[in-house]
Amino acid sequence: MLFLSLEVSTPLDLVMGLPPSRESACDNYDDFVQLVRERALEAYQIARESLRKNAERRKSGYDIRVRQQQFQV
Repeated sequence: MLFLSLEVSTPLDLVMGLPPSRESACDNYDDFVQLVRERALEAYQIARESLRKNAERRKSGYDIRVRQQQFQV
């Protein structure tokens, strides 16, 4: 399986999770909408955390390489 042009070696069931059981099936539309909303919020939170960690890593790498410049008047 390719993800962002990289080969992913993690098993698919670990990446995607197990299929939902019959017990968690929604009885009406309101329950389904609430379930989808909760899953979307959880996915958004995971993505934001990943982006925050990535930004911190990039900033620290940039700070290591940057050199202070002195300009003459």
